[in-house]
Amino acid sequence: RHALAVTGGGNPQLRLLAERWRALGPGDDEVWAFHATKPALAADAVATTQLGMGDATFDFADVRVGVEEDPSRGVLDVVFWHPVFRTAPEEVRGQLTFITLDSVLGEDAVERWLGGIDMATEPVVDGVDLVTLRARVDALAERDQEGAWIVGEGPDADTGLACVYALDRSVRRWDHPLCDTFVRVVLPYAANEGGMPADPELMDVLSALEEDLQRAIGPGGVHLGRRTGAGSRILFFYLDGRDDLPDRVRAWAAQCPRPCEVHLERDPLWQLRPG
Repeated sequence: RHALAVTGGGNPQLRLLAERWRALGPGDDEVWAFHATKPALAADAVATTQLGMGDATFDFADVRVGVEEDPSRGVLDVVFWHPVFRTAPEEVRGQLTFITLDSVLGEDAVERWLGGIDMATEPVVDGVDLVTLRARVDALAERDQEGAWIVGEGPDADTGLACVYALDRSVRRWDHPLCDTFVRVVLPYAANEGGMPADPELMDVLSALEEDLQRAIGPGGVHLGRRTGAGSRILFFYLDGRDDLPDRVRAWAAQCPRPCEVHLERDPLWQLRPG
């Protein structure tokens, strides 16, 4: 019947803290639910919700949003407009925008699926209402579940040799709030002049080892992808550093039939993420 949300306000480090707080709590029951982010309104409440503004009201039904999808990032860029924005100070426009978006979509969806968020003082061309915006976000999320692996080349920083990257673009920091440790597992191999495996059959061996490591880590970690070139295959993961997952990776490396190196570094903001 009641809910308590403790939110980090879009800050991944504070989100991590909020998730740890929730994990230590009593859990949900028939009276209370606990959230580490602000949950969305019920779908049937979106069009009828109002916010009080002194003696005035801010009607969600009057909001119009310009929406443009950015396929390269898998997000929607939005321009937010309401009639009160013609006279409201910039700070008030910003507060109303983010309160409304968090209420309509939920804080998780805002962080996952919205890219640029701007505010307009004049009506936006082809603007949609908040119900339609929510439907657009839901459709984007459904398409994204299919995964979005991208393949590209980049030079090795030390040798300059071309390396092939295969990375899962659909992995999002916000979906894995407890994963604060970046892991690189390096599998060296005998290379040809271009830095690729001299024995083409070795590619299958490396892929099998990658799958085996994923099974060893299990669902508590997230696999970002791999880099092949300059004499090694490098596997990229993020893990919960407070769990036993780093020890699982070290144990796997100790029993690996091929030479390998494990590098772990705390990175709660995912600044080391490749690509």
